[in-house]
Amino acid sequence: MPHHIYVALPDGQQVVANWQDLDAVRAMRRYLLATVEGREPQPQDVAAIRQWYASNKEQSRLCASGRCDHQ
Repeated sequence: MPHHIYVALPDGQQVVANWQDLDAVRAMRRYLLATVEGREPQPQDVAAIRQWYASNKEQSRLCASGRCDHQ
C-alpha cells in the first residue's frame, strides 16, 4: 500500500495525506475514484478534504516534499 495519497482539487490545490489519516484518505479515495470514472466528486468529499487540509497544511506540505516521517 502506498504511504501517501495525492489529490488535486478543482481549484488546483494539491493535498497529500499519509494513508493512516483514515478520515481524509477515505474521502480522497472516493474523490479519486469519481474523477477516474469521469464523475463529479461528491461535495461532502471535497469539503472533508478541504477541512482536513485546513488543519494539516504543514503535514501535507512535508508529505508532498518527501520530508515527512512516513517514509
